[in-house]
Amino acid sequence: MGKQLTSRYFEDLHEGAQYIADNHTSFGSRHHLAGGTSLFLYPVREHYIVYEPLTEKSIAVVAVIRQGRDIPTICRSGQHRFGES
Repeated sequence: MGKQLTSRYFEDLHEGAQYIADNHTSFGSRHHLAGGTSLFLYPVREHYIVYEPLTEKSIAVVAVIRQGRDIPTICRSGQHRFGES
């Protein structure tokens, strides 16, 4: 049962990332959660997928962060790793 749950969890994250890539231009930015960075966030299960749009139909996933964490602080502290200037 554990392998099935793990597999479903990763499938959900993958499907979420694909959904974001296909639809991100119609989402709000959630910049209040991104700690003042130019990153975008989208909830999937109990996490946020943190991403940067690349084109109209593609994104770069830069992190997957549990929703209960201090998202703005994590995003701000990781600016140099996320390619922010």
